[in-house]
Amino acid sequence: MSGAAPLPVVALTGPMHPQATAALAGFAAVRIADSPSSDDIVRAAQGATALIVRHKLADDLVERVPGLRIIVRHGTGLDFIPLRHALAAGIRVANVPEANVRSVAEHVIAALFLLARRLDRQDRQVRAGNWAVRDEPRFELAGRTLGLVGYGRIGRRVAALAAALGMRVVVASRRGVEEEGVTSLDLDSLLAAADFVSLHVPLTPQTTGLIDARALSLMKPTAYLVNAARGAVVDEAALLDSLRHGRLAGAALDVFAEQPLQQDHPFTALDNVILTPHSAALTEDAMLRMGLQSVEEVRRALAGEASENVIAANAAG
Repeated sequence: MSGAAPLPVVALTGPMHPQATAALAGFAAVRIADSPSSDDIVRAAQGATALIVRHKLADDLVERVPGLRIIVRHGTGLDFIPLRHALAAGIRVANVPEANVRSVAEHVIAALFLLARRLDRQDRQVRAGNWAVRDEPRFELAGRTLGLVGYGRIGRRVAALAAALGMRVVVASRRGVEEEGVTSLDLDSLLAAADFVSLHVPLTPQTTGLIDARALSLMKPTAYLVNAARGAVVDEAALLDSLRHGRLAGAALDVFAEQPLQQDHPFTALDNVILTPHSAALTEDAMLRMGLQSVEEVRRALAGEASENVIAANAAG
């Protein structure tokens, strides 16, 4: 009498929420890469049927790991996956675009509060004995204009939260926006009008360097830039120049062209920049949702079931 069939192998580029890992272990053998390096990911993925992605994959991963049936992005950004290679090889690709919407949107709103009230600076100064920091200028968000560059799931959630705070919301989106309470503008007009500009576009050849020196020059010197999308959407050298010379009031950056951000990066020397480690989506709540939804995408693929989140070939650009 033959034994039970071996479980399919599912590889992870890095750990995910323990509850999600336990759910995956119920129908698959789980392997976790020792590190995010390309070699360690390839090593963990050898013989795997599925790969759950939390770190950027090398372009040649598909060639180095034959036999993959599905790659699932533990999150939204498809720039972590060599999409053309995967789709050309007949590999199903999916993401979990709803899982982190609330967490990222709340992070953006928190960044607006930090920039308007400079809570980070107040904390540092009070700890240093400077009670006079209370007299430095601060302002309310109500009545200010928030410009959203891109208007997908996260942008819409940010708009709803900002409107509840009494902010005016303007949007630049290639699809156009026709919604009550939101004003659609072209990008140049948005940059000129906004007190805060928040980026919500994916990283594509068209959006790489979108916020360059020319774009920054259109912003008011009292305005702030918030980026929780992708670092390369912004020309970092141009942003540094604007921040250093007072052509922009400040920025809140969660993502960078090169990650992790080096300790001696010029951003770290600026007092008008709030830096976070690509953590906007990394709440306990979102991590659980991303993990469980990624596992469900794998389960569906292995069972031959359809998915709403499968990426079509035209998404590869």
